[in-house]
Amino acid sequence: MIPKDGNRLFVLMRLLILPLLFALSAPAAAANGGLYRCHALDAVSIQADGKLGRDNIDISSAKLWSSFIVDTSTGVIRNPQRSTEPSHWTVVQKGNEANDFVAVPVSVPPVGERSLLVAAAAATDFVRIRAWKRTITPLFLLFQLSRMVSGTCEPLN
Repeated sequence: MIPKDGNRLFVLMRLLILPLLFALSAPAAAANGGLYRCHALDAVSIQADGKLGRDNIDISSAKLWSSFIVDTSTGVIRNPQRSTEPSHWTVVQKGNEANDFVAVPVSVPPVGERSLLVAAAAATDFVRIRAWKRTITPLFLLFQLSRMVSGTCEPLN
């Protein structure tokens, strides 16, 4: 039998621990379905010699993705440098505290034969946002055929 003082201690621990656990799970919740504003910091592509390098097209790609917004719950990407209309990407992996958010620029549900279309797009075009629990600043990697653009993101409220 637990004495009354033990019950008070148990209740007090629950009252202190539950808010702490909730606070620690907030980054994972943001990664599962939040808005992020992302900023390109670098761009590279495969060069004629097979090495990664930069050229004028890479610089243009970095400018094209200099600032964009990703809705990780829907896959909608808003990039005013590309279009006034939002792009509807297919979310192929929800992000969490240990996995990146991943989306591909195909707006069809990955069902049946259409899943091959999504798989083919994912092999050449995708965006990843890493907002892991241990990641201080969310990061993104955008891959388009043989060009990579990378940078940082900030959660939007």
